[in-house]
Amino acid sequence: MIGLFALFLNKGRTDNYKFPENQCEDTGFLYNEIDGGTYYIRRRMLNKFPEDKLFFQDENIHVCIDGLFLNRGDMEKKYHEKIEGLIGKKYVNEELGAFVNEIRGSFSGVITDMNKQEICVFTDHLALKPVFYLLFENGIIAASEVYEIARFCRCNHIDIHLDFCGAYSMLTYGYMYENCTLIKEVKKLREGTILHYTNEKLFFETYHTIKNETITISEEDAVVKIEQLFRQALELEVKKNKQYNYENVIPLSAGMDCRMTSYAFKKMFNQHAVNFTYSETGEYDYTTSSKMASELNNRWIFKSLDNGLDLYSIDEAVKLSDGLIYYAWPAQLNDFLKLVNTRNWGVIHTGVLGDIVVGTFVKENSPAYYNLGDGAFSTKMIEKLKKYSCVKEKNYEIGMIQNRGINGACLGYALTFRHYAEDLSPFLNIDFFDFCLSIPIEMKQKHKLYYTWVERFYPEAKKYKHNGVSLKGSKTIKFQGKEYRICAIPDLLVNTIRSRIKSNYGMNPFQSWYDNNHELQEIMKKYYLENKHEIKEWKELYKDTKWLFVHGNAKEKIQVLSLLGSVKLMFREENT
Repeated sequence: MIGLFALFLNKGRTDNYKFPENQCEDTGFLYNEIDGGTYYIRRRMLNKFPEDKLFFQDENIHVCIDGLFLNRGDMEKKYHEKIEGLIGKKYVNEELGAFVNEIRGSFSGVITDMNKQEICVFTDHLALKPVFYLLFENGIIAASEVYEIARFCRCNHIDIHLDFCGAYSMLTYGYMYENCTLIKEVKKLREGTILHYTNEKLFFETYHTIKNETITISEEDAVVKIEQLFRQALELEVKKNKQYNYENVIPLSAGMDCRMTSYAFKKMFNQHAVNFTYSETGEYDYTTSSKMASELNNRWIFKSLDNGLDLYSIDEAVKLSDGLIYYAWPAQLNDFLKLVNTRNWGVIHTGVLGDIVVGTFVKENSPAYYNLGDGAFSTKMIEKLKKYSCVKEKNYEIGMIQNRGINGACLGYALTFRHYAEDLSPFLNIDFFDFCLSIPIEMKQKHKLYYTWVERFYPEAKKYKHNGVSLKGSKTIKFQGKEYRICAIPDLLVNTIRSRIKSNYGMNPFQSWYDNNHELQEIMKKYYLENKHEIKEWKELYKDTKWLFVHGNAKEKIQVLSLLGSVKLMFREENT
């Protein structure tokens, strides 16, 4: 278990239940548990940032919080009180939502109150520290991992069932749609939300909502504000590392986002950071990152993804994914992290979602409303997903952020990072995030505002191409109704030609790896044959996965294997 686990009962006592043992050594972890008779709380968290990961009892309430309080010191100065006492007061005065809304960082928590016979479960503004919950006859279970809930239910003969919305989400999106999981009874707590459970009743309190209501602002004022808020966000992260004497580690790629984190760090602190990159050898992520790291005078670690060797350890990666994302994401990151010494890594400063926060998911031809399947890796099973899902009408940009952004990209990295360190993106600092979403979309499309920000404050970062496309020059030309930067046209043509004649083009050429690495083909085919029986009882799903594995491309085959492995993880009796 990584994170927290809580059981709260309205019927019976906790000593009537079995609690699965931790399956690995607790060396290097913070471990605590408390049994209050009608509630049970356990935590097993990395022994990093211990002052931020709270576990205490105050009179009649018990508090367990995982994650980071980047602004803990500021809040304690503001209220002239330690966080531990402040949480209790805010909870008792029914001001918990306002209190949680003030915290900056990634976090989740549980509060139990024996007087009110209540449990509160909460997560941060963007659910970067996810929490899942299950209601059952005798109470409620909440945990940081779906797998831990499944293990508990198996141990105690609590019925759980496959959620076909979750299953077809894996086969289409490659991650979960909305708040579903692979277990029908288990739901994800949405971002900016507090769950209250008392007197056998469940209700939700929303303390923060993702909005993109635009303001009137000039481009000049927008980039100045972006720079100010970005610096504030990065400073909070760096100060937290300094407090615990951790290294500053920043991923680096040919994109703009972690590049901006690296250049801003150098400009603000003039210190050496550790950059790391994993990609196909010789591609832009490799060539561009090596040059930038050298110019920044940083240490640089490179891990090759050549031949798809990272994709061999399917079950290990599936367990890291917690049945929430397709296994390729954690497989690649974990294969790198296992090879390096992360003991002194604290906050890893990523650039996750920068491209769509300062930029936007919205293109000129994007629909007004989000449609089921937008942002999916595969559309072959979309009609089946529609059959089992409840489609909610929402703004296109917000739907893409919640699904492709948070459920996909954010969890794609966070689920693996949490086994080694804490990961934060200054682009996801909620003050920065909210401001950027309020900027008119027209100003952000095609990276216009993004490139203006870079040109104004980090011109040295513009001399390196953005995923192989030049950033020098802002003059544009219109062709067939679309606008192109003149300086980018030669690079766009080169990239198009490369993608057509070079089979292993890009950071993740899954199809090339599968076609050319016969050992990988055999491993994937063998895994399918050995595990396809895991879903044999659901005839329609069994038939669909067989068809997709046989006729799908390499990524779709990975999605099929991810589903089979995840169902085995969640439902097989041996996992108890």
